[in-house]
Parts: sequence; C-alpha cells; structure tokens
Amino acid sequence: MKNTRLKFASQLTLLVAILMVFGLTNCKEDSEPLNMNTTELQDIDMCLTVDSDASHDLDLDLPGIPGATDDRASGHKNKFWTPGQTLRVKFIGGTAFVKGKVQTYIQQWSNNANIRFQIVTAGNSEIRVAFDMNNGNWSYVGKDNLSIAQTAKTMNLAIDNNSSETTIRRKVLHEFGHAIGLEHEHQQPYVNIPWNKPAVYQYYANSDGWSQAEVDANILNKKDPKLTNNTSYDPTSIMHYPVSAALTTNGFSVPWNTELSILDKDFMKKKYSTLKVRLRNAVTDYSPIYVAVNGITYPINSGETFDVYVTQTGSNRLYLYENSGSGLNWDGNQFIYYGTRYKIVKDGLSGTNFKIQVD
Repeated sequence: MKNTRLKFASQLTLLVAILMVFGLTNCKEDSEPLNMNTTELQDIDMCLTVDSDASHDLDLDLPGIPGATDDRASGHKNKFWTPGQTLRVKFIGGTAFVKGKVQTYIQQWSNNANIRFQIVTAGNSEIRVAFDMNNGNWSYVGKDNLSIAQTAKTMNLAIDNNSSETTIRRKVLHEFGHAIGLEHEHQQPYVNIPWNKPAVYQYYANSDGWSQAEVDANILNKKDPKLTNNTSYDPTSIMHYPVSAALTTNGFSVPWNTELSILDKDFMKKKYSTLKVRLRNAVTDYSPIYVAVNGITYPINSGETFDVYVTQTGSNRLYLYENSGSGLNWDGNQFIYYGTRYKIVKDGLSGTNFKIQVD
C-alpha cells in the first residue's frame, strides 16, 4: 500500500483577542428565523466557538469514506467522557419550569448514548447550568468542564417561563451536545458550505464589529482534522447553526435545526459504545495517521493508543488514508475483530506505506 503525507491548506489566524475562555462555546440571544434574509440575520442565534483548538484550525477537504455508514457528526477526540459515566448536573437558579424542561430534554441524549445525567443539589458536579437571560447560550465542551472551578457555572441557557417549547428544546439539546463532547457541525473538517466570504465578513463587521480573523475563527474556519472524530457533513445536525442564503454563493441555506438528527443519534451511540478495539500507532516518524472504522474517522498520533468503535461481529472494516497517485482517497481496508488489539506499522522498511497488524 502506498501512502504520502496529507497536504494541508493551513491558514494563519490572528486569534489572541478572542481566546479569552478555554473550551467555551458561546451563543447570542435569538429569534428563530427559518428562511432568513439579510434583515432577519440581525436576530440570529449563532454560536461562537472560542476554545483552545481555534488556533489549530486547518482547511482540509477529505473525500468520502468507502463503506462508511450514514452517520455524521464531529467532536474533539479527547473531550468525550468515558462510556457509561454518570454526569452530575447542578442548577444555578432557574424556575421549576425551566429546570424541569432541561431534565426532560437531556434524556434524549441519554437515550442515544451510553451516558447518564444525575441532577444534584449539593456536592461536586461536572455540569453547572445557569439561566441568565442576559448572558447568552454557551457551554464548555466535554471534559473541559473538569477544568472549571466548582463554584463557577459551566453552561448558560437563556430560557425562561416565556420561552417557546421549540426554543427551549433547541437550546438544551445543542448546549448539552457541547457538554458531552460535540463541536459545531458548520465547522467540522468535511464541511463544504459555499460561503460568500465578502458578504459574511461585511455582515459580521456591521452586526457585531468582528474583524476578519474573528469571522474566520467563529464561522468560516474548519476544525482541525487532527483533533476531531467525525464522518461526513450533516446539515440536519442539532449542532449546526442556520445558514442564510444571503451569505452563500449559490443560495445554499440551512434552517434552524431543533431536534436531534438521525445521524446525531447514531454517531453518539457509537462514540459512547463500550465495544471498542484498541489501536496503536507504532510508526515513529509519521503523525498523525488517519483511519476510518465503521464510518468514523480517527486521527492517531505517533505512539498514541486509541479506542475505535466496533461491533462484536467480523464486519468491522478499517481504512487507512493514502494517496494512490491520482488524488487523496481511502484505501488499504481490512477487517478487524472485537477483542483483538492492533497496531499500525510501516509496510516496508521506509516510506509512508502502512498496514495493520495484531499487537
């Protein structure tokens, strides 16, 4: 098998001014436009990603993965919780009405991932939710919550007794998606939104006073594929924010997504599965190596050991990323089996040809 280095189109971003909070995803207050024109964009509730990974954003378009299941979502590979873990949730203020709504909607995540939520009123907690109507909607991402002092909130939901059911559901599902490790879908590595960049820059300069670097970091730049687990792009994801046709070159648009998509559910069932195969990158001079197993892409650094989702049957197909000489594509597929450990090694004494062996 032959394999050459992935070629990244890196972009230098000036992000010092916006890296104010580690691991935080922030949203403005909203209305709910479904068919947005330029005027309606003034009320958009777009999440603004300001986290520790922003400075690593690269613009990489990877092709489709052969044999991939139709599941699409993305999350930081090191921020997912342990499958089966119970996350303690503490409320900071809020009415009985909104707290009840949160408890109802977060069960949709529990129903589709091997993760549980426990409401606590005292002691330590992983997630602390406030309901400040003047503080927007935001959440820390996955295990970044553990770096926040127990006295501080880790999420804010700008909802109250007057908020519509659709607004409450959308915000709770979206922010708790961040809390269990998911990133924004409109910035995932495989996304190819045909942005009209001059229009996007002009809009956010007028509406928010953003510089082009801030627009790049929060809207246009894709997440670094070296740091994410994901599959192909899902415009129906609850983690995708609306896109106005006024800001794209061909009229492409995305409405408000207010429910978990089929693909959100499938991805999280896999990411929080306990059926994993241990895969080690034993190649010392090439990093990362990309593999795709059952539709999910995993970047694995030199010396890193990582768990990849499998089933208990022998139908788990693994692909290595290679360049066949006619463009980037997935190749080198073979089956891997539950209960067996594997390693990536060079296929030959030199070069960038790789293969999988039992470890």
